[in-house]
Amino acid sequence: MKITTQICSVIVLLTLTFSAYAEEGFYLGLRAAKVTVNEDEIDDLKNFDVEIDDAGKTELMIGYDFGKSISVELLAGRSTHDVTYAAAIPDEELYLSTLGLYVAYRSEGEWFFKGKGGLLARTVELSKQGGEDSAGLISIGLGGGVKVNERLSFELEFTTIEQGVSSFGVNAVYKLPK
Repeated sequence: MKITTQICSVIVLLTLTFSAYAEEGFYLGLRAAKVTVNEDEIDDLKNFDVEIDDAGKTELMIGYDFGKSISVELLAGRSTHDVTYAAAIPDEELYLSTLGLYVAYRSEGEWFFKGKGGLLARTVELSKQGGEDSAGLISIGLGGGVKVNERLSFELEFTTIEQGVSSFGVNAVYKLPK
């Protein structure tokens, strides 16, 4: 919870600091993504015979465009993964919740490149074994998109969540009127 408070504080400070320079304003987005977990790249899972299925994830986005191609985005989402163990441990579900604060760059033009980097608060919970693991991480994303009109755009984006965990998704972004 401490990392969530820190991320929200940074958003407020950035918004207040740069709002005098704003040319564009706020935007909202919805992201539909596929989250992939590569068990062989996760240190804590290398010694276990475990399989974690890929899962769909929906994220909500709120952002502020400062003009000059720079914006700040807050994304929040959750995915549910099926976990299968080879040993005599019952199968269960893994819940992955994320809250990320990113600085994003979008190039100018109808078709654009997008790059982003920021802080991510990640929480993993297991349905049967209980317990919870939280971490603050660095996350980056790359992608591109197309502007349908002045307010609506669609993006394809690949984002790293942590070592061995990534997502590929489609974003619909709507700039709010001033």
